[in-house]
Amino acid sequence: MEIKYSLDENQEKYYSATHKSAVQGIDLEKMETNIDDLMSFKETVIGNTGWVDFEFIPEIDKNTRFGDDGFKCGLKEVRFGDIRIKSIRLNIGKVPHDKQIAYIPKGFITKNQYFNTATNGNIKPIRIAMETDGTLKAYINYDDRDRSDLWIYQQFTWLE
Repeated sequence: MEIKYSLDENQEKYYSATHKSAVQGIDLEKMETNIDDLMSFKETVIGNTGWVDFEFIPEIDKNTRFGDDGFKCGLKEVRFGDIRIKSIRLNIGKVPHDKQIAYIPKGFITKNQYFNTATNGNIKPIRIAMETDGTLKAYINYDDRDRSDLWIYQQFTWLE
């Protein structure tokens, strides 16, 4: 099969267009129904949960950094078809080592996730582990575990 394109007066390709009422043999009422179906389908494959709060253990100081200029702790999922963009925001203080500090809704994390966080400027990064069972833990470097002023302010985003 050979495809030929129309050329304009400058010998450049162009694509012709027409109005839907100029096309013979198409059921316009069915066409409108198909467009409605497509728009309904769009609602099922494109979505955004917005930021959703989640639970921490009582010892954690939640949403304490940067006042009204800081973000709040939350989870978010944005989807485009079968692509999931997931994010977590942590704005917490009094972070303990190797202890479950939060409860993420089961099913939100489908593969274990690990990342380093922003924290006090004079210590090593804190490692966060998020696991498929909803566990969220912080792992603090040995030299910094006795500190009571540790905080985390970080957003982490990944694809699934």
